[in-house]
This record gives sequence, structure tokens and C-alpha cells, in this order.
Amino acid sequence: MTKKKILLSLLLLLLVTVGGVSSYVLIKGDVWKELALKSINDNITTSLIVDDVEVSILSSFPQISVDLKDVRLVGAPKRAGVKSDTLISVNKLGVAFSLWDVVFGDPVIRSIYLENGALQIEEFAGGKWNYEIASKSEDSSSLEISSIHLTDIDFTYIEKGAKKSTGLINKAEIRSDWLTVSFEDLNYDGISDVFIPLYGEFRTSFSANEHNGYSGVIENGVLADLDVSCEFVLDDKGGFDVWGHFASVSKDELRSVFLEQESFEGWTYGGRPNLFFFTDESVGRIDFKLPEAEFAISPDLTGLSLNNKGLISGEGRVDLDYKRDVLGFSIKDGVINSNGLEAELSGSTPSWGSKPVDFDIKATLDLGSSYLSWIPGVNIDTESVMPSQGAISINTLVSWLPTGGFTTSLIQAESSSIKGNLNSNPYTLSNVLFDYSKDVLKVDRLNYNWAGNVGEMTCHLSSVDDLIQGGAVLGSVQVDAESILVDPLFSWWENRPDSEEESLTISLLQNGSSLSYSVNSDILIWDGLECTDVSSRGEIGTKTMRISFAKTQLLDGEATIQGQLKTLNNKYSLGLVGSAEGFLISDMFRVYENFGQDFLRAEHLEGRGDVSGSMNLVWDREGNWESNSFDAELQASVSNGRLKSLEVFDAVADYLKENRLIAPLVNPEDLRKRLSDIKFDYVETPVSVSMSTVSIPFTNIKSSAMNVSLEGAQTFAGEIDYTLGFALRDLRDNKQGEFGNIQDDGLGNMFFLGMDDTLDEPVFSYDRKAHKAHRRRAINAEAQRIKDAFKKEEEDSSKEEKDEKSKHSWKNNPEILDDPEDDDF
Repeated sequence: MTKKKILLSLLLLLLVTVGGVSSYVLIKGDVWKELALKSINDNITTSLIVDDVEVSILSSFPQISVDLKDVRLVGAPKRAGVKSDTLISVNKLGVAFSLWDVVFGDPVIRSIYLENGALQIEEFAGGKWNYEIASKSEDSSSLEISSIHLTDIDFTYIEKGAKKSTGLINKAEIRSDWLTVSFEDLNYDGISDVFIPLYGEFRTSFSANEHNGYSGVIENGVLADLDVSCEFVLDDKGGFDVWGHFASVSKDELRSVFLEQESFEGWTYGGRPNLFFFTDESVGRIDFKLPEAEFAISPDLTGLSLNNKGLISGEGRVDLDYKRDVLGFSIKDGVINSNGLEAELSGSTPSWGSKPVDFDIKATLDLGSSYLSWIPGVNIDTESVMPSQGAISINTLVSWLPTGGFTTSLIQAESSSIKGNLNSNPYTLSNVLFDYSKDVLKVDRLNYNWAGNVGEMTCHLSSVDDLIQGGAVLGSVQVDAESILVDPLFSWWENRPDSEEESLTISLLQNGSSLSYSVNSDILIWDGLECTDVSSRGEIGTKTMRISFAKTQLLDGEATIQGQLKTLNNKYSLGLVGSAEGFLISDMFRVYENFGQDFLRAEHLEGRGDVSGSMNLVWDREGNWESNSFDAELQASVSNGRLKSLEVFDAVADYLKENRLIAPLVNPEDLRKRLSDIKFDYVETPVSVSMSTVSIPFTNIKSSAMNVSLEGAQTFAGEIDYTLGFALRDLRDNKQGEFGNIQDDGLGNMFFLGMDDTLDEPVFSYDRKAHKAHRRRAINAEAQRIKDAFKKEEEDSSKEEKDEKSKHSWKNNPEILDDPEDDDF
């Protein structure tokens, strides 16, 4: 017999056998239907409702399947006497017999198939379940379930009346010690508030445990496209514990699992860490270790101005509270290297998105790099003055707010040297020690060097959080300087950036401020004026700066003042009271470049000056000085004075010579010689300043050359209105003229010369009004002297003779040249 004939014979035999067996099965179909229904009903305490029954040998070959159509299996009731809910409702419930049992013995149901339906599992109070419907009958020989197969089954888990979980089982096979399952749309109360409806598939082996539940292991499962392996424990009360890990998870893969996507926006991370997790029915935890990899974080997330990139590594964990819908987060041993920042950090938040993330950071900033990307609120103007060289170590506690901003409760910064530029001048800061804690900022002995300003500063500021938000400046500043150069400070002030929102009213500091200050300096230079041993104390408020005390050595003398700077009527007003004593007048004129005039210069002057009194100065809000608002009341004096080679005296002599005034009495050249070098011991006069005009009342100057009087006014623009008075006895020629010796009548006959127009081009003229005023003053003074003399009870004879002599009328003395209109002049 050929091979073909043998194979054909075997095939025919198989077909005959299968056909015969199938015919036998189908002939006895009603028996199997009855057996299937009876086997199930005999082993449950509730009812099984079936609409139709079919027998099939092909769907589960080599088993015989009895398919129950439109099946509803009633679950256990909550309590006795209460109507039960449906446990299982499926389009088809199939039970399978072994073909050999059917042919050669008693059929036994070994498999159950559930297709296209719903499974509802419910836990009742007291630990009872609705699936506890197995009867206590000992006759269960026809029901020996070894496998359960589920296809397209919607399941629901209810706990004490509350729906806890739902999902769809695509495919599942349950054995006594293992199962395989494929599912989707898995939701669990609490977990589903954090994660998307989950999907996946896995195979697990399990066994009974001491908790009347099961313990198992899942290897190489898939959950939402994440590779997962885990272990689990199920107890008899529906509780579970699951722990395991997700292997090599990217940021995008992790993001796809979470329902809230916003937390994953604005940052990237290139690593693929392993995630180790634990979860039960109420809480979950994910531990992770980040391998070093590139990261980037956007300004939208940090509130910073730039997108930061770099390397990051570290460890952390996520805590999930399903019942409270809270996600906690923590990280430790974090290391960041980005844009000049090298940082070690740890941080945590109990509730991501509603509570801040608190970080403890130890960092080093390379100030020669692009570190400014890590500093919030840096505009172009601020960037230009930030340090550009050096390094600074920082310890800080920073809170990352849910809104994206940052706050800090502790900052400790230290650096040996920091360099940068301010107003185009390089600066150096050394011995940098900043300490901010408990809302107090302390700067201890900060050494600075900028534009000739060299010294150290100590600062103490409180309520710093409010200050950052625009609140009051409260605290103290102490400056101990080697040198202070005022001009660079004013230059910086003038070039400072304009405020984006200019206030309608000007203030020195924010409302409620109180900043006390103390300044000491070996030397202070202001517009050429050099001051030594400078010290000052005071306080700066919202609209007032109080100068309690200021003292310095200047111009070889000493000055002491006190006063107040106010913001009044949208202007700056400075009021000062004090004195300057023993200063060299020539040095003052030399320092201030003769005050912009050539009339009276430093080389003309010798002597020491004293001045005391008060003054008020006003600037507008742009810093422009208002000369018309300057006023002063001063008492000025000069001791050991000297006037040398003053050109104006030459002009006086020339004028007298050219106009032949008092020609018979005066030798102009002799006068010129005497006026070329005038010395005087002491002169004192009040000085008033108002409306850009300096006024000096009638003042007598007794000098080595002659006695001279001076009165008048001068404007800041250089316009003058002075009167010079000369005693006639000092003007006369040393030689006797045709009139003989000229005698003084005791009334102080004077010759007055007006000096008007401008300092640069003075115009001289005889001042008749001044002469008459002088005569009135002299007569009044004489009359008062006589009255005082008569009041005395006792007078000696010499005194009487002197008084009698003084009573001669000036009208009866022809030798006195008293009237400027006389022909004698």
C-alpha cells in the first residue's frame, strides 16, 4: 500500500470517528444541556436565568461546550430578605465538558466561558461579598472548574454602595494558580483622579496566602505602554498591596499616564529612569533615580527671563493620596549644572499644584557665565550693573510657588571677590557675607571699591519680604570709608534708569520707611572740595531725611551742621543750620574756581573765615537746582585778612583821577599804591541770600591802608549794586594842600563811590544817596552819644572837655569838606 493510500485511510478514519462522536454528542444534546444547567444550579444558592441553550463541539474542541444564551446570574443579597442584584449578565455563558468524559465516563464541567456582558462585584458591610453564592452541597462531582475565560466583559466593583472601580476586560483566562488578562478603561476611585483610564496586559502566577487572599507575581507586564513587573497581595476584604517597578521610563511616557498634563509642561528631561512603586487602595508611592541627563526648563514655568538648560541628576519620590486627591513630591541628592550654576538640592511639597515646593539649595554661581538666567526680574538696566567676574557660594531655602514665582526664607551668600561695572566705572566687592533669615537681611563688613569710593558697609534690614513687594525700608546702614567721591555718586544718580511708573508725588523711600545711617570717612571729595575726618548720623524716612549731626575738617578749618531734607510740593527742600570755622578763604575760592567770576580771585585773598547761620535749598523732581528758592541768613567774619593786587581798586583810582573828584585832596597814585595791599585784623557782617541775590548791609572795614565801608547786593548772574565808602581823612594826600591840614570833625566824613552793572565790567559813580544815609547815621549816633553822656551823674574833667569839643557844629567848621556838591570836590 502506498503512502498516499495510508494517509487517505487515516484521514477517513479520523473523519468517521469525529463524525461519529459529534453525532453522538448532538444526539444527546438535551442531556448535556440539562447536565450543564443542573451542575450550575446545584452549586449556587441564587438563581441562574437563561434564555436559550446551545450545544457546540467546534467552539471549544476537544471539549464540548454548552452555551447558555442571555444569562443573568443573581448575586448574594446584602442581608436576608432583601432582593439581590445581578452578579453576572452576559450574552453567552459557556460550560465545557471533556470529550473523553462524554464518550467514556461521567461528564464534568471543567471550564466556564463568559462573553459580551457585565460582571458586578460588590462588597457589603461586615466583609461579605455578592459573589459568595456557592452552595454547601457535597455533591459537586459534575463541577470541577479548572479555568474561566472572559471576553469583552465590563466589570464594576462596588464597596458598601459606592462605585469604586470600572473597566473592560478584553480577554482573560483564569487558572488555579495563574491568569492572563488584557484590559482597558480601568478606573479606580482616587487613582482615576490622578491617572488616565489605564490599559494593558499581563500574565501572573499566584497562590493563596495567610490572609485568606492571594499573593502573586507579574513579570514583563504592560501598563499604559510602560513595561512593568511587580508583586501583589490580595486579602479577603478586597484590599490589595502592589509593589514593583517600571523599567526605563521617559518623561513623555510618564506624562501619558497622568490625567493632569500641566505638571509636565514647560520642562524636558532626556534620561530614562526606573520607577519603583507601591500602591494600595488608598495611597501610592513612586521612587525614582534620575541618571545624569540633559534638561531644560522654560520661563513660563519658573517665572525667570530665560530658558535654562543643563545637566541634572538625583533621586526622588512621588506620594499619591487617592482619597484626598493629593500628589506629593520630594527630591534628594539633586545635582544641577546649568548656565554657570552648580547646585546641590533637596526639596519637597506635600501637595503639588496647591502647595509650594520647598528647596534646600547649596550652589555656586560663576559670575563670568550666563548665570543671570537663574535670577528673576532682571531687565537690561539691571543686567548692566550685575557682577561679571568672580564666584559666589549660596546656601538658600527657596519656595517654588504654584503660580510659578519664587520666595525665600533663608539666603547665605559668600564670596572673596566680585567684580562688575556701575555707570561705566568698574567695581569690586570683597569679603561678601550676606545673611537673610527670618525676614531680616544682614550684610557684615562688605568691602567695596568703585570710582574712588573705598570702604566697608554693614547693613541690617528688617521686613525684607514686604520691601521686595514695594513695602517700607526698615533698618540701618553703617559706612566706614577710606574715601568718598561725591561726583560719581551724583553722576550715577543722574544716569539711573527712569521708573516705568513715575509716582505723582516724590518720596525719598517707600511709605512707612525708617532707615538710620552712620557715615564715617577719612576723606570726602566733592567737586574739588576735600574734606577729612567726615562723620554723619541721621535717619531717612518716607519724605524726610534728618541729618542729626555732620562734622568734617575742610579748607584747613572745621564745619559742623545739622538739618533736614524734605520732599515738599513735589520738590526736594534742604534746610541746614550750622557753622564753618577757621577755613582759608583763598582755598575756598581756589576750590570753587573763584565761583565763576574774575572780580575777586583766590590770589587776591588771605585770611581765615567763619560763617554760621541757616540756609534752605530747593531742587525740582528732576534734580535741577532752583536758585530763586535759595535763601540764607548768615553771619560771616574774616580774621587776619588781606587783599592783594585787586584790580577793582585800580579801577577806583583811575576813576577818581579821570573825574577829578576831590582832586585837591587826593593823590590817585598814592591811593593806588595803598590799595594794592590791604591788611585788616577782623571784619564781620551779616549776609542774606534771597531770590538769587546776595545782600550785605553797611559794613566798616578797618585796614592798614584806610578804612573802607561796603554795602550792596549781587545776583547769581553777576549783576552788582555795591557802594564803597572811603573816609576823607584816609583819602587826603600826605602833603598839605592849599587848604592846609584837613581835620576830621568826628562825624566820619566819607566819600561814597557806587559800583554797578556787572562784576566783569563794573561802572563807577559818585553815590549821593549813600553819603546822605551815612550822614544821618553819624548824626543819630552822635545825638545818642550826647544823650548818654548827660545821663551820667559823675564825669571827670577830661571827659567834659572831650564832650565839649564834640559839640562843635559841623556847619561852623570851614575846614571840613563835607558836602560833595561844594566846589571843593
